[in-house]
Amino acid sequence: MLNHLRKLIYHIATFIVVAVMCVAMLVVINEMLTPAEASSVEEPAAEEDRLVPGEPVLERLAAPEKTDPLSLTQAERDALRDRDGCVWGIHIDWSERYPEQEPLSAEQSAFDHFAAWVDALKQSTEPYESQVQAAEQFVSDYTTDRAPFYQSMVETASRYDISLGWKLADLNSYNPIIMAEDNYFITCVPRQDEEERAAEIVALDRYCAARGMEHLYVTTPNDACREDTAISGIMDFYNQNADRLQRLLRLADVDTIDLRDALHEAGMDHHASFFHTDHHWLPETGRWAASVIADYLNEHYGFSVDPLYFAPIRWRSEVYEGAFLGSQGKKVTLAQAIPEDFSLLYPYFPTRFHIEIPSLDVDKSGSFGSAFYRMNVVRFQEEYHQSLYSAYFYGDQALTRVHNEMVNDGKRVLVLGHSFDNCVLPFLALGVEYLDSIDLREFNGSLETFLDENHYDVVIEIYTE
Repeated sequence: MLNHLRKLIYHIATFIVVAVMCVAMLVVINEMLTPAEASSVEEPAAEEDRLVPGEPVLERLAAPEKTDPLSLTQAERDALRDRDGCVWGIHIDWSERYPEQEPLSAEQSAFDHFAAWVDALKQSTEPYESQVQAAEQFVSDYTTDRAPFYQSMVETASRYDISLGWKLADLNSYNPIIMAEDNYFITCVPRQDEEERAAEIVALDRYCAARGMEHLYVTTPNDACREDTAISGIMDFYNQNADRLQRLLRLADVDTIDLRDALHEAGMDHHASFFHTDHHWLPETGRWAASVIADYLNEHYGFSVDPLYFAPIRWRSEVYEGAFLGSQGKKVTLAQAIPEDFSLLYPYFPTRFHIEIPSLDVDKSGSFGSAFYRMNVVRFQEEYHQSLYSAYFYGDQALTRVHNEMVNDGKRVLVLGHSFDNCVLPFLALGVEYLDSIDLREFNGSLETFLDENHYDVVIEIYTE
């Protein structure tokens, strides 16, 4: 009888959720199809009101109506800058700046000609495709997480599951989340074949070597520890994947650092090195990782990075208590996750950097905090639609270039990575005169062409597997 009652309640709740979602979708579609009526001129909003949490005005516009800021004058772009000096909505086709290299053979088959025609056609339709994708994203946002009462409904459903004692995770879903000991969430990673990935890394290693550049591959720890014997190798296979990749790379004589080993050798608590509600490591862990990489650069590649840069005693923390709800916490909602503290780290010693981020039109100089922190994210904290983690290094950007104006050794480093390196690179930049960063998820140009045009002492890859 009790099971039938639970099923009935569940079906009723599901029906209500679906009905509300359908109504929300109809409202949004109606608004999109209804021509806008002429309205009276309003007083311009105050600067504080114009800034959406962490996002300038351009990001509030419906995607199809956006104007690429690169087509505006410098004065017009300056008027759109947020307090961090960013201009949002810029689209850069990196494939135009760094095109794929021509094949060595001058002969082309019919298939090559056809492929070239397809590429040309794709490039001609790319602006329209981006507008369609942006429109789809606009509709998706306002019919899911931005729909009226969406988060409240998800939280209610989550509390209902808890009340029934349902704690099962669908390991076949996208980024399934489970709870580990000490109330840490873990995003389960499936088993993967690492041979193809290893071949790509080895190819880059040889490409760098042929051009007189060193290459280093860094494996980061994930939120699942090897010693989580009830999880690792059973529900999560991150460490098994990473072990296999490390083995393949060492067989191919690729220089590697395994930060999972270094973490335990340093006596650090694995779970305590990560956020409770997010899959990323803490900024303090990112600083530690930068110190390990710097030691390797000093020992193997002739760098002279002062290890005292990374000493915790030389830093202060600005703590935002209970302000951070990570990606895992957002998924399980506040019904199960508790917002946690978030820290921005500031050195006690003097610093001076110049940073350029073309995709944000950022080109400025300043101290550590003013150069590397996107403070708009911190000023406008919003649990579900914002991530304080993106305050570090302006989040995921295609290309970022940093010049340390207080170091004069001529060393150049390129780092390839994704979000895990966002709270590593500001600290690593303390000991390197020139540090560039590329996120290949955002960069659609040819890496080979980029490397041919920009020589580095060492190319570092920092990835989770």
